[in-house]
Amino acid sequence: MSQNIDHSETYRAKLAAAIQEARNLGFPNATKIDPAKRISDSTLLKLQKLLNDDFYAELYRKVPFYWGDKCQTLTSHLFAKLSSVGLEVDIVLGEVNINGTLEFDATLASLRMEYQGSLKGDNQSLHAWITIGDDTVIDAGLPDRMIRHYRFPERYMPPIMVGRANELAEKFKAKHEPLLVGTDFIAKTNSIDPRSLLHHYKSANRSY
Repeated sequence: MSQNIDHSETYRAKLAAAIQEARNLGFPNATKIDPAKRISDSTLLKLQKLLNDDFYAELYRKVPFYWGDKCQTLTSHLFAKLSSVGLEVDIVLGEVNINGTLEFDATLASLRMEYQGSLKGDNQSLHAWITIGDDTVIDAGLPDRMIRHYRFPERYMPPIMVGRANELAEKFKAKHEPLLVGTDFIAKTNSIDPRSLLHHYKSANRSY
């Protein structure tokens, strides 16, 4: 897997800043993600198989049809699934730059205001994905969006993006830009709680 220094280094720096911003906001569940800890290519390949070959069908049954506007729900399920099998993962809230265009109009100021309850409105301007640290991105919401709005050929797009930040920037022209890290934002501002889902997935694992 390509690990060009440019966007991967930028991503790690922004991920570290996003972790600190979550601390500043007082997120109750401190992340254990470390942007400086290197994640191997073999780990990412195993995750690609787990998510796209093994988990995709189950996730589609839980969240059917178009995924391009369901990033927080999808990411909550991915967090719960991966955590339930013992992986250290967390949720990243932020922006994605696609072909030079900011796709979601997310800003740190707007996320702060929303978490603190001072920003009102039904539509959340943000994107959510998973990281396991380093420069990693696991994104289930962006593929459908790029196919629909950017005419990206579906045959070349995986159901769930799994890769390094710079690899995804090169292959899909999509640069992920972290602003906050942690499950608490979604739990407070959305109708789904990733950590409650985790208990469900753990129970399901024990039933097998």
